[in-house]
Amino acid sequence: MQILRQYRGVSRTVLTVLIGMSASWVRRVENGQLQAPSLEMVLRAAESLRIQNLDELTSHKMRINLFNGPGHPQLPTVADTVNRFPITHQNKPRRAFTSRLTHHGTGQLGTPRRITGTSSTHYRRT
Repeated sequence: MQILRQYRGVSRTVLTVLIGMSASWVRRVENGQLQAPSLEMVLRAAESLRIQNLDELTSHKMRINLFNGPGHPQLPTVADTVNRFPITHQNKPRRAFTSRLTHHGTGQLGTPRRITGTSSTHYRRT
């Protein structure tokens, strides 16, 4: 659990708040000083660390896809639109992509506005 927690950039203190246990409890679990926690605790930790397969956390083959909420109702439409957009090495949005968003009823995203950064050019919806 410690490796996954650190990989996700979650401090022990933050994880204790998310799962509702003490820092010493988390430390003892990470160091192997406690027996395996209950399924409820494993699920809380997996959700807090955004782990989709429990076998990553438990090292047992447990193919269980975790559910993290209903998601946005337009998510399938937006995902389909994004996945159909060709990947190029340019950072500029294409008119075809913008028109697809408008066509699928998500045109209320606004007008793209160019923002320059130090590493690359980004676009933000206004």
